[in-house]
Amino acid sequence: MSAVRHVILALSAATLSAQSPLVTTYGFNGSGPAGGQLLFDLSVQTTQTVWRLDVHSGSPPGTAGTVEVYLAPTTWVGNETNPNAWTLAASGPVVSAGTGLPSSACMTNGIVLLPGSYGVAVRHVGLSFLRTNGNGSNQTYSTQEMTLTAGASQNVAWSGTFQPRVFNGAIHYQGGIVSGPFVCATAGTFGSGCGNLTMNTTTAPLLGVTATLQTSNIPSTSAVSVQVLSFTQVLPGIDLGPAGAPGCFRHVTVDSVVASPTTGVWNRLLPVPATAALLGVMVYGQSASFVPGVNALGVITSNGMELRLGNVIG
Repeated sequence: MSAVRHVILALSAATLSAQSPLVTTYGFNGSGPAGGQLLFDLSVQTTQTVWRLDVHSGSPPGTAGTVEVYLAPTTWVGNETNPNAWTLAASGPVVSAGTGLPSSACMTNGIVLLPGSYGVAVRHVGLSFLRTNGNGSNQTYSTQEMTLTAGASQNVAWSGTFQPRVFNGAIHYQGGIVSGPFVCATAGTFGSGCGNLTMNTTTAPLLGVTATLQTSNIPSTSAVSVQVLSFTQVLPGIDLGPAGAPGCFRHVTVDSVVASPTTGVWNRLLPVPATAALLGVMVYGQSASFVPGVNALGVITSNGMELRLGNVIG
């Protein structure tokens, strides 16, 4: 069995026995700047591997950054202004999903937590964070495996502590020691289309799994539609107005093209190889429909779609 498939199956099996994730709240009433961090204590009952952290970003959707997780012995209290007490346990890339939604960061190498107590600092690099004021009744969150006790925030790491403050987000984990790497399989869109044509995916692009690429709103008068896949994103999009398709853009180069006469909704199945070398690879897509008379070029185009190939769901 490949290492990639082993990680996927192991994490899937773990959800049957563990109470992961530990979720706090997204009911925020305050914020902090990029570079700041949230602190809390974590009491762990049995050995767990943390493979993903969801944070609550205050930055505009699509803002890219990094989540860094630091650990201190026993508690954050008394260590909050002493950087020498902390060790960087893991980090992972994150893209802001916006207010009220989890922004997921896979911890590339995972964080193994043995039974015991830890101080935890979650630093937001490149994007701001949202948090909640503590009131004594909203500062403790538990699963069977661990308990989180909030906490504090800092606008600058290891300086100027505000408390009590509650971390907004979730900790995803599985029992035992599990080896990474852990790479979030994610999907998103970028740019705009024309003629109401859209493209997205209805499944996460996990290695070893079949993804579904969906093109929607294909006109009944369409002669044929295509889905284009590429390893290269075109930013900003190339304006197709001068070519006769005003309001339409080209968002990708052409590495692979598949055509279909389908109208309405076209669901294309795309098997993703279970190849470790593909972890983290970005794939970009765009659809186009050839519709006689719709404009001088006879073409409408969709938004762009971006996929990060991974072995865990982001």
